[in-house]
Amino acid sequence: MKRIDTTNVRENLFGAGKHGFHDNADLPGHDATYLSPEWFNNVQEELCNLLELNGISLDTTSKRQIYDLLTTQVDLEALASEIETNFIRKNQIVDDLTTSDATKPVSAKQAKYLQDNKLNKEDLKDSTTTQKGVVQLNNTLNSNSTAQALTAIQGKILNDQAFGIRQTWKDMSSNRVLGTTYTNTSGKPIQLYVSTFNTRSGVSAEGLNVTIDGVAMLFQSGGLDVDGAVKEASANIVIPIGSTYLVTSLTNGTKRMWWELS
Repeated sequence: MKRIDTTNVRENLFGAGKHGFHDNADLPGHDATYLSPEWFNNVQEELCNLLELNGISLDTTSKRQIYDLLTTQVDLEALASEIETNFIRKNQIVDDLTTSDATKPVSAKQAKYLQDNKLNKEDLKDSTTTQKGVVQLNNTLNSNSTAQALTAIQGKILNDQAFGIRQTWKDMSSNRVLGTTYTNTSGKPIQLYVSTFNTRSGVSAEGLNVTIDGVAMLFQSGGLDVDGAVKEASANIVIPIGSTYLVTSLTNGTKRMWWELS
């Protein structure tokens, strides 16, 4: 595009170096602006190129070609904006189930895969001993349910209380005394092995009682009624959690061993 720069322009009409037109009426003593063929040619080609460069042939019978072009262009730009905002381009469609972009739609193929492999509400059944399904957790150790599952914490409690798990035999001979009551406070059942003996004459056997929670159990063995002959009895028994236990010799014998698995 070319601004007018011929003789008698109205200088700087639209800003520095931006001349305009005038006639001899608005500037007394000045001739009207001279319109050169060069300027008209420039304007003509600007307007013609606007049509021809958009693929539109000049129509000498029409006086609205530029209007039609401009209105069409505005419509096209509006349509392009609408498409960009509300429509999906083919290259925006994602054909996988791993993309995390929230602006990308999934393909129909992947949507069909999800549909084909979805879990129907009719398939969401409660589990039983013969059927897979939804399991309810039970956080107790006193349930009789065959459809509920034990929680991990209760499983740990069972494991922690399991007899023989993380337990070792300990020699308690120096820590235990016959005739004294003890309590199993370990949180697990423990196993007791104890033996007593005597070598006195007049006694043909050795016997001992293990009393657990007030219930006495006799362990006895025979021998020779001879002074110096060893008569020995032993007991091997489980002591429940929290139970009291007491070992006594029926013949005032001597403790030989006292071991506990705890």
